[in-house]
Amino acid sequence: MAFDFEHNNSENKETASFENTSSGNAPLSFPSLPNPTVSRTEEQPAPTRPGNAPLLTPNTFEPSRFPSGSPFAPKPDLSSPGAFATESVLKDDESKDTKKKKRVKKASSEGRSHKGKMALVATVFCMLGIVLTASGAIVYGTYWSKQLKKDAVSAAKKAAQKEIAASIEEAEESRKSVNVREGQHDAVTINTLNVDTSERHTAAEIYAAYVNSTVAIYTSADYYYNGYSGYEEAAGSGFVYSDDGYIVTNLHVVDGADTIKIYTYDEQLYDAKLVGYDTENDLAVLKVDDVDMDPVVIGDSDQLHVGDDVLAIGNPLGELPFTLTSGCVSALNRPVEIDDLNMVLIQTDCTINAGNSGGALFNMYGEVIGITNAKYSNNGEYEAAIENIGFAIPISDVRVIIDSIIEKGYYSRPYIGVYVETITPDMDYSVDAGIGIHNLFDNGTAKKAGVKSGDAIVKINGEEVTKVEELREYLDEIGIGGTLTLTINRNGKEIEIEVEIDELITSDIG
Repeated sequence: MAFDFEHNNSENKETASFENTSSGNAPLSFPSLPNPTVSRTEEQPAPTRPGNAPLLTPNTFEPSRFPSGSPFAPKPDLSSPGAFATESVLKDDESKDTKKKKRVKKASSEGRSHKGKMALVATVFCMLGIVLTASGAIVYGTYWSKQLKKDAVSAAKKAAQKEIAASIEEAEESRKSVNVREGQHDAVTINTLNVDTSERHTAAEIYAAYVNSTVAIYTSADYYYNGYSGYEEAAGSGFVYSDDGYIVTNLHVVDGADTIKIYTYDEQLYDAKLVGYDTENDLAVLKVDDVDMDPVVIGDSDQLHVGDDVLAIGNPLGELPFTLTSGCVSALNRPVEIDDLNMVLIQTDCTINAGNSGGALFNMYGEVIGITNAKYSNNGEYEAAIENIGFAIPISDVRVIIDSIIEKGYYSRPYIGVYVETITPDMDYSVDAGIGIHNLFDNGTAKKAGVKSGDAIVKINGEEVTKVEELREYLDEIGIGGTLTLTINRNGKEIEIEVEIDELITSDIG
């Protein structure tokens, strides 16, 4: 036996740079100094050529033109009678001239020697001064370069220390002052209006009165698979819960949807958003903004009886919106497991098809007493055809959840953190009746209090219990923050353990 139902599912661093204005390792250059020179004060007579007179050759003897001793003066003829006298005079003159020249030459040599020595001394001192000046410049330049670097490093350190101090101060200020955003909005208040539903109606009357309060839901979801992209569409049903646009449906109708559209009986299409949902009850609440809508009337599913007539309005197959089917209550409190979710549902023989999920189940007083969510179908497992076995969520079981989602965006339920089952004689417990604990949540209050797997709860607050539903009733009655006194049978011995009731949020904000 199986169920057929829809599931539409960059680091910055600061560095100090230095520019060495002393030119680093480049050679120092100095202005060139003039080489010392020694100029002679003697004036040498320059040879002259008077006018355009012809230049005489050395063989031409003209004493008037060449002075004695000149290299061009002709030699006297010693064979003539006056030659010896002339030669003697000439020798004496030559001797005197020679001595005079030697003295002048000696004096000139001495003068030149003295002046050369003085020039040499001057040159030495000059070179020494140059060397000393260059050495001083190098030493001073090196010192100045080091000083510049030292000053620059010191300035960089001071700047870094100042920046670090500013950062620390800013961090301290941020620790002192923390900004937290707190939302402020008007609280949602749910007002219940009593409607006289004492009169029974026909199916036609109920349809005419409330079809405008039912909706068809269409969703789409984008998908990406193996490099391919596209979108999936799904459809379901729902009903208007309040006049300001809150709509109730099943979670599996809108789960995973990127867009949700609401289609009304007057052929209007609206965008809707998911407000919240409860996974344990396959429940979702949607909202259409800025639209006044006509809500249904909520009934009491606890007042149902097997055999009561009921009507379903929905969108079967996603193609036939606002379809009415009729039937009766086939069974109450029917335990059903859907995708590992244990639910207690109303069974009906109203025709429920794919697309009816989330729709309203009415009684004959025009009240919504259930939310259709599943049906049995023949998927090949059974040879016989399966017809008219549908299920609906009792509205009284989930109304508090719907109201909580509308008011807070989520629902929290009483919780002690146990997996339980109703004990029967064939189970492996130390008693034949009671509530068996077959597992616990690690963070649950029951485990913290000392409850263990395999324990059997036989009493709650001194009263005997035999069914799981009784534990749920105690949790709902006492509520979050209260305490349960559990009488547990463990290996044939009874012990009492007090367990605090905690809060479990099973509905997320949409």
